[in-house]
Amino acid sequence: MFKTVSLGVLVDGLLLLVLEAVAFFAQLPVGKRNLKIFAALLTFLVICETFFVFFVVAVTASSRQDIFETVSSYVILYYADSASQASMDQLQNQLKCCGVYTHSDYIPKAPETCLDQNRVTYTRIYYRQE
Repeated sequence: MFKTVSLGVLVDGLLLLVLEAVAFFAQLPVGKRNLKIFAALLTFLVICETFFVFFVVAVTASSRQDIFETVSSYVILYYADSASQASMDQLQNQLKCCGVYTHSDYIPKAPETCLDQNRVTYTRIYYRQE
């Protein structure tokens, strides 16, 4: 999502830059005072958009790492904590996945929610009921 937003802002910024250049050259014959105000405004807008793109990229990287760490903790605590188990089962059911990377993230065995073949990642290993 953030990548799409930052890409949209970047494309918007490029289009804005082209329009600014056209408007800048159209302002040349009008007067120096208006031209200076226009140039200052355009410079401010370009700087704001540049900072926004860098901010979105930084937040994306940070958010991705936070999500990875949270989901990894749920996988590690899957068989030790019922709240982690319920959270991970719900997440896997919604995203149609198994673990952070694959079913091998789980030790000693993959949970029942990983046995669904309609998942993006699933296991074919069937465990004996004990």
